Amino acid sequence: MKKTMAWILVLIICFTALTLVGCAQESAAGGTTATAENGYTVFAKIEEINGTTLLVRGISEGFTGEYTLSTENAIICAPNDTKILVKLEVGDTVAITYSGLIMESYPAILAEVTKITNAPE
Repeated sequence: MKKTMAWILVLIICFTALTLVGCAQESAAGGTTATAENGYTVFAKIEEINGTTLLVRGISEGFTGEYTLSTENAIICAPNDTKILVKLEVGDTVAITYSGLIMESYPAILAEVTKITNAPE
């Protein structure tokens, strides 16, 4: 009986460890950077602008496909500056910082976008 309980405990620990490893963050080499306080940053090309909503196509490795996002609560600025506001245009390459939440729909929706920066081509 004790051996059975020990094996069950070992299996539970192994399952938990594997689950945590599977949820690890993708590194910058994979195209997405992340920190707990800053969120995730990915690169995309703007395909359409409709008021405060952008349709973008991901160009980072591991971040491809079409996404929509709202610019209402985001800071839109030039690279290396948090104060200069820039006008976004179709075709611009941008770095998008968001909470990490992606709502599954088509196109997917990036939730809680905090910063959009014009990225160098």
